Amino acid sequence: MTSLQFIYNVETNNGERIVTGALRGIRTGILQTYDLNSNETMKWGSWSDDFQIIIHQIIDGESIKNIDVKSIKVQTDSTKGYLIGLQFIYNVETNDGKKIVTGASRGIITGTLQTYDLNSNEKMKAITGSYGNNSREIVIKYLEFQSSERTKGYGKNDTADTLFTLPAGIPFGNSGTAVDSLGAYVVVEVPPILSSNITSNSSCFGLDLKID
Repeated sequence: MTSLQFIYNVETNNGERIVTGALRGIRTGILQTYDLNSNETMKWGSWSDDFQIIIHQIIDGESIKNIDVKSIKVQTDSTKGYLIGLQFIYNVETNDGKKIVTGASRGIITGTLQTYDLNSNEKMKAITGSYGNNSREIVIKYLEFQSSERTKGYGKNDTADTLFTLPAGIPFGNSGTAVDSLGAYVVVEVPPILSSNITSNSSCFGLDLKID
């Protein structure tokens, strides 16, 4: 590949417009174009942040009081047993009541679906796991969720895999066709007024496991 260029559909309150991105590389060789269908969206390698997804659900005048994990959906390979898909669902409490927010889907939605539903007073405490080679690429193969009441594991460890630990926070990372990047924001303090704009009153950090 000698060059790359993206063209975007940008929707505004005044309608749609086409924006041509920067040309990267040189215009030599054979030109190939990938035209997406009208309802087709690009997912490969896209970066998703569940915290931003939650913030986008908050309307003006609302403030966040608490965010808890409601449930976790995990897909595992029905043949090898490895983790291949992951999604978090949250209970978000605001000054106007509670709402359920669905986080980004990571990986693929084939294989065996397992759902971990947390009890009403159950809190997530830590996330551990392992990553390694699945014969094609380096991916997260196993995740273990430690809560105030129990420990649940999904996927499969191999002896050569590398172990890691994340804080029990709000995930971010790759939302492509493999679970190959995962991190977590831990919100230490929620500011009195939190809408679509994040202010310096919020205190959080991210621990990012990025596998290259």
